[in-house]
Amino acid sequence: MSSSFLPFIGWIFLVTHCVINWILVLHGRIGYSVFPFELPTRSEKEPYFQKREKDQMVGKYILIQSAICAIINMLVNPALAWAVNTRMGFVPLWGDGCIMVDTTITSFIMPLVVSLFTVAGVRRSIKTGQFAGAGGFPRAGFLLSRMPLNAWGLGCMLGLASVIIVVPLSYGLFRLSGVSGLPFMEFALFKVLYTGPLAFLITRWVIIRQLATEKSNKEDAVI
Repeated sequence: MSSSFLPFIGWIFLVTHCVINWILVLHGRIGYSVFPFELPTRSEKEPYFQKREKDQMVGKYILIQSAICAIINMLVNPALAWAVNTRMGFVPLWGDGCIMVDTTITSFIMPLVVSLFTVAGVRRSIKTGQFAGAGGFPRAGFLLSRMPLNAWGLGCMLGLASVIIVVPLSYGLFRLSGVSGLPFMEFALFKVLYTGPLAFLITRWVIIRQLATEKSNKEDAVI
């Protein structure tokens, strides 16, 4: 591994660490605590445990689906990079088959594909009653609640947002590290490092957007 790439790896791990900690904090806000604490035994408070398990259902669903999507993308994206560059040659920062063009395309297409599959899965789960009686539904937040509900519109919006954030950030980190290009294996590692966390966040946001609407529909039905 080239020495000029090492500082860039450090930046990636730092950003990933911050994102993961931010995710853990958010999970505490939707009824899924990641910190252990003492609770009554089941024999003492059975109704309490039943309610708490239902409240945790949504948080666990979001976490599991997001993690699965992240792992899939960490495997698929380097494989696609190899399919495009079967000779596994040097990948320049700019130029023919360059890093920045690949990053731009991936940052837009991946959220769109994730949205198409995830929205279909969430709606199927809602239709089959998987979340019946569940609590702990997340809030979509100011920006997310104003995004389209349909899979194509939501995927395009999240893809555009990913391009706006990921591409300049990646380019800035490469420039700060003095990297003008990467050997293929380091390029594949770069794709693993950024597509995994990005897929995790995109999946999480897509699910929250769908479930927040389901929560709103339930509240309207009660009223």
